[in-house]
Amino acid sequence: MMKEISKEMWVEWKNHPVTKVRNQAINQRITDCQEEILKSENPDYDKMVKGMVRAFREVLEVELE
Repeated sequence: MMKEISKEMWVEWKNHPVTKVRNQAINQRITDCQEEILKSENPDYDKMVKGMVRAFREVLEVELE
């Protein structure tokens, strides 16, 4: 069960310096994965890494309902 949070708490969390550093790290992982795909010649590996990129993006793009 998730704890309910207010919109203000959500905005505070999104703007927090730790959250910003976390997002930068996730964005770097996305960039690293994209570079791996460009170097790869293995379609199965590419699918796995593309799935990772999608998951990273979902974490970054989550919104409060």
